[in-house]
Amino acid sequence: MRRVELLILGLVLANSACTTVHSAYLTNLSAPAQSARPIQAEAGKTVFLAMNFSNDYAYEARERLYAECPDGTVTGVLSTYETTWYVLFIRHEVTARAYCVPRPAAPAAPDVPEAPTVTEPEVPNTSPPIEVEVPVESNLHEQGGSS
Repeated sequence: MRRVELLILGLVLANSACTTVHSAYLTNLSAPAQSARPIQAEAGKTVFLAMNFSNDYAYEARERLYAECPDGTVTGVLSTYETTWYVLFIRHEVTARAYCVPRPAAPAAPDVPEAPTVTEPEVPNTSPPIEVEVPVESNLHEQGGSS
């Protein structure tokens, strides 16, 4: 009988937990537009004996939230950080809820025909070539020049 009681006590302890919400953060308090759709992302990790060496899972929640709204704007984000304590393990979770507002379509460019390209006509050169005579002095020594 004693073994059964110990087994039941062990199962109760192993399956019991305490959950704590550590923080909640809300952005953009204005009401979302009618066309906004709710989105949600979660990320978390389980650690043994409270030995947590990295909080990168929080960034995963953000990236997953943005992946839910690739062609819109994420607004009205409510993020929560909570831990659930089990006997030997702790579960850390980040949950982010938001609204995805679609971006307005870019206005279409008006149909404007291309301007014609203007090229200058080639003008033929009809003038005769100019000949210039340059006097060549053959004797620089006679004029006081140096060689």
